[in-house]
Amino acid sequence: MVDLTDLAERLPPIDHIIWVSEQIESHLNTPLNGFLDLWPNAERTLVMCQSNSVDVQVHCKHTLMANVAHCYIRQDQDIPNITEQVLEEFLPNLQLKPLNLSLPTFPVPLHSQPSTIHKLHHLAVVASSTGGVQALSDLLTHWPTELTIPTVVAHHLPARFQSSLSEILGRMSNRPVHLVKEPTRLGNAVYISPFDYHLRIEETAGQLWAYPHQGPKEHFLRPAADPLFRSAGALQNTFVMGVVLTGMGHDGAEGSQAIHANGGSIICQDESSSVVWGMPKRVFDLGIAEAVLTPSQIGRKLMQILAQI
Repeated sequence: MVDLTDLAERLPPIDHIIWVSEQIESHLNTPLNGFLDLWPNAERTLVMCQSNSVDVQVHCKHTLMANVAHCYIRQDQDIPNITEQVLEEFLPNLQLKPLNLSLPTFPVPLHSQPSTIHKLHHLAVVASSTGGVQALSDLLTHWPTELTIPTVVAHHLPARFQSSLSEILGRMSNRPVHLVKEPTRLGNAVYISPFDYHLRIEETAGQLWAYPHQGPKEHFLRPAADPLFRSAGALQNTFVMGVVLTGMGHDGAEGSQAIHANGGSIICQDESSSVVWGMPKRVFDLGIAEAVLTPSQIGRKLMQILAQI
């Protein structure tokens, strides 16, 4: 069992809230509940369990807004380190006392592991299906102008609608929107898989390219999200963020796992704003999503993620 006493001894009196949300293994409940004993003068300490990953949130005492550090607590030994990391990041004036060198060395904070730093490129890949035109419109309408990264979309759509999709998204987006019918070098634009073609992302001569191809249908679909996401997840010099929007079935789940396994980030659309909470729910159930948001909130979240790597 992890002992949080050494962490408490390094901190001055604390009058904030620690909120640990999402599902955790039952054996972690006891050390997390130890927050109540460590900081009895805090206004409130909450432990909420909901899914398979853990977000550590810090609320200052007299505010309603939370600063959120997306961390994954895989074992109880991680708890002191992650807690310390969050406090240092969002409450820098706490002035932590020097670490007693006789104590065990904490592991490297999760957000600074080598898999997420020193990347040459940044890339967003997006999956959508039923209800996806509206979701994509909301995503692109609220896309921050300062978020200048390639955004590649695999949307399930019949051939007769692919031109209208490009036109609709082109009106909503503050960036160019392209239907990828031939090998295309990626820049600050939105790229859409054409009907009956998957897209594959590769790095060629130090640049990211999208290649349309007619590989086997997946989930009875072409384009499908999984081939796009898998290829993005295989990139070694690119930090990839996968976004899974409304849709039926489970396309995007396997590819999201590949992105996550290579140190990338995954965001899902929330249930209340989804027409069908199928594709995002399958990814959510895997426990690999950093956030579950409405499409209009996702762009800002991507900026926050990039700012932390």
